[in-house]
Amino acid sequence: MRKDAIKIMEFASEKDMALRIFTNGTLLSREICKRLKNLKILEVEMSIYGDEKEHDSITGVKGSFKRLLNSLEVLRKEGHRVNLKMVVMKGNQKDIEKVNRIGETFGSKTYFDFFVTPKDDGDMSPTLLRLNRNELFRALKIVKNIFSPCPVKEYEEYKERKYLCGAGINFFNINPQGIVSPCLQLRIPCGNMLQDDFEKIWNGKEMRNIRRILKKLNQKCAGCSYSDFCHYCIGINFLENGSFQNPSKYSCLLAKSKSDLYNYEKTKKEKTK
Repeated sequence: MRKDAIKIMEFASEKDMALRIFTNGTLLSREICKRLKNLKILEVEMSIYGDEKEHDSITGVKGSFKRLLNSLEVLRKEGHRVNLKMVVMKGNQKDIEKVNRIGETFGSKTYFDFFVTPKDDGDMSPTLLRLNRNELFRALKIVKNIFSPCPVKEYEEYKERKYLCGAGINFFNINPQGIVSPCLQLRIPCGNMLQDDFEKIWNGKEMRNIRRILKKLNQKCAGCSYSDFCHYCIGINFLENGSFQNPSKYSCLLAKSKSDLYNYEKTKKEKTK
């Protein structure tokens, strides 16, 4: 949509930044895909919501599915690494395997996200699209069968993480006006890159306060039996509860569903021995 988007990417590439592009694929022309080839793109991530009928229904744009596949094919031919991402909702949960097959056809990995967030203004209506407990269990089971098991070593390292959320710890967000915030979901202004040195912002009062909150929350949830399966986000906490301190109920439900599936599969294996 920005006419200077490629120039911005070229500048970032010259600075040896790792570029990852998120796109719906509808505006990627063959010419743009060729220009991207010289920019050392780490990967391109494309949103997909189901088969053609479901995808076009969710985007509200007829033909968006075909344009996505066309862009996917062009990117693949230009040698780009492309991942597909699907937000799983009530309407498209039936298409998980279909979307994975599309990814396999184009040599792409497909990732599935079950977390439908509220709107930035606090409107909770999108959360009506979330799967309930039974739907989550069934959908997670399908996704589990798609992916290979997590190596024990990686799982053990993941369990030892110091923070459940990395906002202001190992990532941050800068908006077009230069304002730095802990993450895209938590847009608390912590300084402005156009006015202050980044080191000053990163070590400033606002960022330190976010880390202090996260440390407290980490201690609060450390004893939870589902914490190993939790995708924790204080931005979501704030949107859903108006407070950082109280975990999103859906985060807890998702973590519990993952834990239930893990224990179910573990028990099934033990019975077959």
